[in-house]
Amino acid sequence: MSGKTLGIRRLQSPMNSLYPLKYMLTDEVEILHHQGKFYIDNSGFFFTKSKTTTT
Repeated sequence: MSGKTLGIRRLQSPMNSLYPLKYMLTDEVEILHHQGKFYIDNSGFFFTKSKTTTT
């Protein structure tokens, strides 16, 4: 399967997804408020969020 990023390969796959995407976050503020740690952006780049300070 050709595709440079994980997101492109996921869209091209004929198989059902084992882990469906549940949330669509549209901006940075939503990412900060969301409790998740692992994300995929629109271009398929995989990144993690780690909390560095406490409030």
